[in-house]
Amino acid sequence: MFVLQDFYLPGEKVGGPVWTIANMVERLGDRFEFLIASLDRDFMSTAPYSSVERNAWNRTGKASVFYASRLSSRNILRLIRESAPDILYLNSFFWRSTVKTLLLRRLRRIPGIPVVLAPHGEFSDGALEIKARKKRAYIAFARALGLCQNVILHASTAWEERDIRGALGDSCHIQIAPELAPLCFLENADKSPRPVKFPGQLRLVFLSRITPKKNLLQALRILRTVPGDIVLDIFGPIEDRSYWRECLREINHQPSKNQVQYCGIVPHAKVWETLSRYQMFFLPTCGENFGYAILEALTAGCPVVISDRTPWRNLRAQGIGWDVPLDRPDCWQATLREAVAMDHEAYASFSTAAREFARACTNSPDPERQAVALFERALESGAPRSAP
Repeated sequence: MFVLQDFYLPGEKVGGPVWTIANMVERLGDRFEFLIASLDRDFMSTAPYSSVERNAWNRTGKASVFYASRLSSRNILRLIRESAPDILYLNSFFWRSTVKTLLLRRLRRIPGIPVVLAPHGEFSDGALEIKARKKRAYIAFARALGLCQNVILHASTAWEERDIRGALGDSCHIQIAPELAPLCFLENADKSPRPVKFPGQLRLVFLSRITPKKNLLQALRILRTVPGDIVLDIFGPIEDRSYWRECLREINHQPSKNQVQYCGIVPHAKVWETLSRYQMFFLPTCGENFGYAILEALTAGCPVVISDRTPWRNLRAQGIGWDVPLDRPDCWQATLREAVAMDHEAYASFSTAAREFARACTNSPDPERQAVALFERALESGAPRSAP
C-alpha cells in the first residue's frame, strides 16, 4: 500500500493526520506492507529532519518511508510507478500532494491502481468555514473534472459519511472504518494518580493546534463568564498568527481570578504525562473526525469538556465528560459551573470512568476489522489499470 502523506513521523506539528497513519501502520503493518511518501521536514518547518536520509527510503516502525525534499508531480509519479502498489491511500482531500495525484490520475498518467482517499473531517461544516471560498471552489472543480470517480472515500463515522456526500454528492463510493487508537495508550491507562479536586476551582488544559478550527478564542470568552478559580494552560503549535493575536487580547482581558498562560509545544512522548496533571481537557472544537488528544485525555483519566462536533458523544451520561452544543454559550457556562462546583469524590468517579472507557475503545477489535475490510474492498474493486 502506497500512502501519500505530506507530513509524517518524526514530525508532530500536524497532529491527527500523522497519527492516523502511524497507528494504521502499527496495528496493520503485519498484514499490509506500507510504503509512505512524505516531506523531509515537519509542518511549518524549513529545516529537514536530521534523523532520516533525505530523498531515500528509510525504515520507520513497520513502514518504509521516502522522505522527499519536494513532493512535485514528477516525484509523486516516479515513486508510485517504481513502487507499483496494489492500493494508493491519500490522507487528505485538500493537501497539495493529493490534488497533484488526483490530477495525474485524471490525466491517465498513473496506472489504474485502486485509490482510497481519507478526508479526515475536512468536509465538516466547521472545517469548510475556514478559507471557505477557496475550498468550495476546489470542491466544485474536483466534481466537474470527476477527480474522485471510482475512488473509495474513507469515512471514520456515519457523521463524516454524511458530510462527504454533502460535499461530493450521493454518487461517491464511501466506506466507514473508524480511526485506530494506538496500542501504547494501554500502557498509560493506570499510571499516576489524578490531582485532587476542590469545589470552587478548576484546572483546565487546552492541547491542540492553535487555529480557528480548534476554537481557542471561544474557550477564552467562555471562561470570562464562569465564576470560580480557574486555571487554563494552553499547549500547541501556533499555526495562525493573526488568530493567536486575537487570543492574546482575550487572555489579557481575563478577570484576575483566572490564570491563563501559553506553555508551548509538548513533544508527543510527553502528551500523556502533561494531560495527567490537569483536572479536565477543554476543547470547543469546530469539528473533529476523531480527535486523538481527546482519547489521550480520557486515557490519562482527564475528563473532557468538548463541543458536539466530534464522534465522542453522550459523554455526560457515561460519566466521562461533556459534549456541549457549539452554538449554545449558556450550555457552556452551565457545564463549566458544574465542573467548577464538583468535589473530589464526584471528580474521581469521572476520572476512573474516563480511563475505563479509553481502555475499552483501544482494546476493541472492531476498528481493526473494519479497516481491513476497507482495504480488502479496494483490492477487490477491480479498477481497470491504464498503461503508464
